[in-house]
Amino acid sequence: MGKIINIRCGLLRFKNKNERISLPVDVEQTTCDNGYFHVVVKDGDCPMKLINQNANFIQRTDSGYLFVSAYITSIMKYKKSVLLLDVIKACSFVRKKTGQSTWLEETCLYEQMEGR
Repeated sequence: MGKIINIRCGLLRFKNKNERISLPVDVEQTTCDNGYFHVVVKDGDCPMKLINQNANFIQRTDSGYLFVSAYITSIMKYKKSVLLLDVIKACSFVRKKTGQSTWLEETCLYEQMEGR
């Protein structure tokens, strides 16, 4: 995946039964080695039931949005909850404008290879 720069914080969204949950998170490591990166849950504790679940990381940027679809592979707890995310797909959406029309254009940054 190479380096993902300028990721600082965002929302980690996932489903818990029939409820959608959003956790504010900080990105601890801005370099994604082998398609993984770490996020720190801002509000302290997070449920252990997040392990082995799909989640989406969303960050608003100056020019649009960053969307990362990921799989939570582990949770480390020592004074804070740190989640290891295995990135499935990462896309940026850039805001475009012509006259009074505005839209988001997708630019795919990364897609996980089969067999991983």
